[in-house]
Amino acid sequence: PQIAVLARGPTGIGKSHIVHQIGDRLDMEVIDRRLSQMTEGDIIGLPELVDGVTRFAPIDWFVRACNEPVILFFDELNRATIEVQQCAFQIVLDRELNGHKLHPETRVYAGSCFIASFLCNNPGTNSSRLVNMGQKNKKNRSVNDIFY
Repeated sequence: PQIAVLARGPTGIGKSHIVHQIGDRLDMEVIDRRLSQMTEGDIIGLPELVDGVTRFAPIDWFVRACNEPVILFFDELNRATIEVQQCAFQIVLDRELNGHKLHPETRVYAGSCFIASFLCNNPGTNSSRLVNMGQKNKKNRSVNDIFY
């Protein structure tokens, strides 16, 4: 469960379906989030004032992933805004967000189309993290280094 898996391929080949089949087989609920439809507040939470200090209140689905074993599926990673991608990468790499840690048995999967469409949809993307989705690059940490 500690290894994040990236399902990559053209639209419509069944990446999402496979993740849901894994959930059925493992008898785990799949929390399916389309990152392309999210803003930072949808993933990091909204600010709240507690005892005179501002903090981000975690989103309900993320709290569930911290409290019980589920499969988190971040679909359309390639179409998300940079801010949403960075939050997703923190969850993938650190298994936490804003101090809230995922349940040890929660699994993380992501779905993405090919890198060419990723760079076209996100021209300001930090290519050193993303350009090598299909190939390893020993100089730069890429998405391949983040996902299995």
